[in-house]
Amino acid sequence: MSADIENDAWITGFDGIGQLISLHPLFIEEFHENYYKGEALGSQFFTTAYYKLFCDVDGALRKRNHFKDCNADYCKLLDDETKKLVEELIQNDQKNYERYVSLKPKKALLKKTELWLHLEKPLINEVIKGLDSFVVKKPDSFCYMDIIDHMKGDAKKFVLSPYSFSDRYEKTNFLVTLFNSGIKTRENRQIFNRIAYFYRG
Repeated sequence: MSADIENDAWITGFDGIGQLISLHPLFIEEFHENYYKGEALGSQFFTTAYYKLFCDVDGALRKRNHFKDCNADYCKLLDDETKKLVEELIQNDQKNYERYVSLKPKKALLKKTELWLHLEKPLINEVIKGLDSFVVKKPDSFCYMDIIDHMKGDAKKFVLSPYSFSDRYEKTNFLVTLFNSGIKTRENRQIFNRIAYFYRG
């Protein structure tokens, strides 16, 4: 999908036909290094399309769960045949269309980034205290490198798992989850607003 497509444009997405709410480009950061070797930091690698479903590709009207997101590569503007289908659906059921137009997202689109780490046991309490302190200082606007800068020397002892998803559970013991409400970025970095962690001892 072209980045020039404006919000509210009618599109065909992964789950059906609807209107684009927003596009959210994502960029390669330090925690991607095991997955995008050779790619430059800051390079765009993915765009999330957030859209409101009106019907499926066969014209069956959507009754619930209208708000969806997917890889923008799966989205495209309507062709003439699909435009005609949408126009007929609107004309034949104006009440349903008015209800569709009135629908608004109840919460922002959420992006979660999981950092799987292996920590030596003596470091666990120190790392948890550091993370708690960091969240108090920057409760709603931080990027990945802010965390690393805050942890300083301790961060260098983190070992980001190079393993596949299938065996991470066996080979890591500490999970840090970063939450990005609204999939916001600044200077080609995700801006997170919440953090959670889990240690499996």
